[in-house]
This record gives sequence, C-alpha cells and structure tokens, in this order.
Amino acid sequence: MARPKKIDKLVPFTVMLKQDQINVIKKLAEKAELPAGQLARNCIELGLDEAKGMERLGILRLIGSSRRAIDKFKEKFNINEDFKNIDKD
Repeated sequence: MARPKKIDKLVPFTVMLKQDQINVIKKLAEKAELPAGQLARNCIELGLDEAKGMERLGILRLIGSSRRAIDKFKEKFNINEDFKNIDKD
C-alpha cells in the first residue's frame, strides 16, 4: 500500500490586482478549465521560480541597487517622470 501524498496546507494571502489583470486570469482559467484561484497560484509559483533563479545569479540584488540609484538620481535632479511613454527615434 502506498503512502498518502503529502499536501501542503494552503494559507490565505491577499494581493491587490488591477481589474484588467483579474479579467485575464479569469479568461485564461476558463480556457484551462481551472478555478481562477488555482491559475493565479500557478502563475505565482512560476514567477517565484523565476525570481529564485534571478536571485541565484545575483540579478535581484542588481535590480534593487539599480532602482535605488535611479531614485537618488531622480531626487537629486528633481525628476518626477517615469519615462514610460517616451517615443523612440
């Protein structure tokens, strides 16, 4: 007789998402024939795997220090723009 498979207990964790993100999750979950919560958990797991890989490579630390440097630069020169909508030549 096989041992029962160990299942980790799920713990509630609240996140704030934009409505369009929720709509995408629901749409994809329907196509995958999964509950929306399960699809969201799967997406978070994938993202965590990616983040762990970046941490092993030292990229997460680089991202953090780069963000701090950019914030200091913006503060020093009184820049309030995010540069998201700059047209490329």
